[in-house]
Amino acid sequence: MPSFTLPQDAKPFARGLSAEVYAWEQGRILKLFLPHFPRFHADYEAMCSAVVSRCDLPVARLVERVDIDERHGLVFERITGPSGLEAIGRQPWRLLPVLHAMAQAQHRINQTKAPAEIHALHDILAHHIAHQKVLSEAEHDTILACLARLPRGDSLCHADLHPGQMILSPQGPVVIDWANAARGVPAADIARSWLLLRLGPPIENRWLGAVVRFGLALAGQAFLTMRLRLAARTVSKREVEAWLLPLLAARFYERVPGEEARLLRAIRHRLRQARPA
Repeated sequence: MPSFTLPQDAKPFARGLSAEVYAWEQGRILKLFLPHFPRFHADYEAMCSAVVSRCDLPVARLVERVDIDERHGLVFERITGPSGLEAIGRQPWRLLPVLHAMAQAQHRINQTKAPAEIHALHDILAHHIAHQKVLSEAEHDTILACLARLPRGDSLCHADLHPGQMILSPQGPVVIDWANAARGVPAADIARSWLLLRLGPPIENRWLGAVVRFGLALAGQAFLTMRLRLAARTVSKREVEAWLLPLLAARFYERVPGEEARLLRAIRHRLRQARPA
């Protein structure tokens, strides 16, 4: 595996909770994981990116796996164009077209059989739920029992699709960041995207937060309507909603700043609803 040193003047043009993204040689990009992220995260994303690229889907091609200054990195071909999130930020009236493109991309992904190397979504969620430290033992057991009752499947799931994970290239939308790819059922993948759209960023101002949450709820509902229409009655809203409880609990594992209290409220609300009268 090639090993490099990052130039001292290198500056990332994007940064997330797990990695920084740099311009790289020969028109490529480098996804460099933050120092505390273990090797298996990079190895799993590299494997997923490689096998998904053989599935006749519009994805960024993985060029190589590298180590840089004792950090793990992935080099991808660079896709020209803004992300869906950037497009919405610059031109808010493009929200619905971007959500529709996202729904179409997910539908195409879910129609693809997952390569055998990709992990089962049930196993990933069970691991994440087991390793969170927020829920009580009773809540933890109830949610794992709920997960066990949900159907397994062999559809390819991106499991983290939102407008920021889609590059609007001149040739059409390209889906990136396959770090959470899983084998499961379309309802679970739809639920994860619906949840991500509804969560949004934490906002301290009470009134601004209320306005933003209202807008996010509308965006989430618009996406869900589009996606279920594409599913042509093979997936119902009830099936999608059934996945929200384990997905909310697994979200703790990602340690997104400012989300813990909101997740806990949402989980306990759903647990109360599920409790027999």
